[in-house]
Amino acid sequence: MPQNSSNVTNVEIHGLTYAVRSSLEPTVVNKYAAHVEKRMMNVETDEQAPTDSLKVAVLAALNITDDYFMCKSADQSTMPQVLKQVENLEKLIDEVLASNT
Repeated sequence: MPQNSSNVTNVEIHGLTYAVRSSLEPTVVNKYAAHVEKRMMNVETDEQAPTDSLKVAVLAALNITDDYFMCKSADQSTMPQVLKQVENLEKLIDEVLASNT
């Protein structure tokens, strides 16, 4: 399916059905909704969890956001190492090519 077309996918999160309009495939939207549902259930298992669904959703959103920024930070901290390795490989390839001519 083209990226710019829009699908409407019905998903259920925490007992409510939402019509999600997205250019993503319905399977992807359902996967994301299942992740949100799981994170909300994780919040609810805490002994001190709020009973209000909105508060549960906000705490789940904060947890998901924390995961996102942790991953983003980890990616940025490893990038210089990856670039250095690529640079070393380029030099090695150049040396091998030069010795074969």
